[in-house]
Amino acid sequence: MRAPVNALVHQSCSARRSSPGSLKLTQPDLPAETSIDRRRYGNDVRHSVRARLEKAMRTILITAAIALVATQSFAISRLNPQSMTCERARATVHNQGAVIFRWTSPRGLPIYDRFIRNSRYCEANEYAEWKNIPTRDDRSCPVLACRNLDLRPGSGFFIPDNSL
Repeated sequence: MRAPVNALVHQSCSARRSSPGSLKLTQPDLPAETSIDRRRYGNDVRHSVRARLEKAMRTILITAAIALVATQSFAISRLNPQSMTCERARATVHNQGAVIFRWTSPRGLPIYDRFIRNSRYCEANEYAEWKNIPTRDDRSCPVLACRNLDLRPGSGFFIPDNSL
């Protein structure tokens, strides 16, 4: 059996008179299963929802930053300089800015290093220094690689500005 509309209004709101001629509607206490768990969400529901959204956004931003850093190392080309000419190896380094060359030493051991266009591709405590690599047409093709700065006393403080 359906309750009359007036009965539903009385169940959902209770009326109080705060002064003669004015009527104030208040909501009744909600049952325990529908009330907000204040221990979990705090006193201000909007504040807790905002805090949860901010935490989720922070998590997403941190995850995205880690993914960008992890994929940065995959962006560098890994090439074999012994399969290209010296001119082509130098042009590849110049065009891409930084590449990893990997070749086999005369003793059969794998050798690899990161070669760069200029010092701007090095860390703050490094500079670009010439290094010779073997190519198909030249056993000592000069390209630039990052080397640590020597900041010992008496070593001088001259940083070469080499560029390919």
